[in-house]
Amino acid sequence: MEISKELIRTYSGNDSHAMAIAMHNLTGWPIHTLTVVCRDRTGMPHSWVQSPDGGGFDISGSFDVSTLPDKYMPIINVSTGTAERNKKYRTHMEYSSHSTVNEFVEELKDFYDMEWGGLDFSTFFLPTLWQKVEAAQPVAIACLRSHFPDLPLVCEGTPVPSP
Repeated sequence: MEISKELIRTYSGNDSHAMAIAMHNLTGWPIHTLTVVCRDRTGMPHSWVQSPDGGGFDISGSFDVSTLPDKYMPIINVSTGTAERNKKYRTHMEYSSHSTVNEFVEELKDFYDMEWGGLDFSTFFLPTLWQKVEAAQPVAIACLRSHFPDLPLVCEGTPVPSP
């Protein structure tokens, strides 16, 4: 499977949470999240796993975590108003790390637990997340294999065969 620009776009946004869980389930690597909490904007723009070398890893490959503010809240090549807003958002950025999916889901629950048209986190958000994790798994396998061809991957206790 080729990791297309469309897949990168899909799993770099809100679906990054599902991709991070899928990658964690295959590798055991910790899940990390960037959150912005301020009066004007609240969001959890990106989740990823931390590879053994200490760097971040997501659908687009390995990256230096310190580059995330430039990716998600740029202050150059944007309008003056956007640059000023993003400078403010950067002061409200928080990073978190989770060694288990349950820890990560608890953070998601704390963040997203609200009414969704009469549905709550457990009846709407969580079932949708698990569907997205299932859909992300083959993409996660392809992505990890392309960057770490010798890495043993495990799915539900069973080794994932190499291609």
